[in-house]
Amino acid sequence: MTDITAVADQVRDAQTGYTIYGHNYARLSGKIRIFNLLKSKKWNTFLQLVTLVHCILRVWENDFSAPRKVGDKIDEDETPLWPVIVSAFILAIYICHSVVIILFYGKNLVRWKEFENSGPMRTEFIYLVLSCLFLIDFILLTIQYCFDQRMPQIFACFRSLLILTVRRKSRHVFKVITLVSFKMWKFWAALFGFILFFSAFSVHTFAKIYSCIISCDLETFREENSNLLNLEEYRCFDDSATDAQVIAV
Repeated sequence: MTDITAVADQVRDAQTGYTIYGHNYARLSGKIRIFNLLKSKKWNTFLQLVTLVHCILRVWENDFSAPRKVGDKIDEDETPLWPVIVSAFILAIYICHSVVIILFYGKNLVRWKEFENSGPMRTEFIYLVLSCLFLIDFILLTIQYCFDQRMPQIFACFRSLLILTVRRKSRHVFKVITLVSFKMWKFWAALFGFILFFSAFSVHTFAKIYSCIISCDLETFREENSNLLNLEEYRCFDDSATDAQVIAV
């Protein structure tokens, strides 16, 4: 009966895309409840709604201003506190889901071979990274509110990307993109290295040539036009002297 259940779990995992860390892994490791939560449609829908609210919240965070005193009172109209509270609530949900991911995968998140061959693990790992980036944004938002200084939230543009790691229909596309990226990381590294090397070499070489051309042109211009410049200076001096004589008369 156990063998039949294991085979059925493997077939189900192959159909759903959970090749390594699926029903079979969850049942053998005693993490079936955590796995059911991760693949729950209701929980994923809730995460999508939370992410959507987080994206829309950027409209109010963009016009956010720190507390301003009007006399002895603080003008509440100029200092909306609710974006900070909503962001804290959303970030708490992100952290809870990240803890669930860490509890399910454990140390396997840092194993490169399994990480490279498991699509769901890649998407969950990217979810963890994005959650950490949003935590930095929330810290900057809090500093902005407390110290009356404008702090740019540099990772806010990645909020919509979080939906791709949660939504089931877009997960397949995201898995393929991450698979190709991780499989071709050596190619991308070599390509970036070549571009960086030749860019630096070209800038260094052509900057030297350009500076030589500019300096040579300036010297040639000075030699050829020195007489003309002296003539113009004399003409200006002569005109100013004539004007002075007219004024004196």
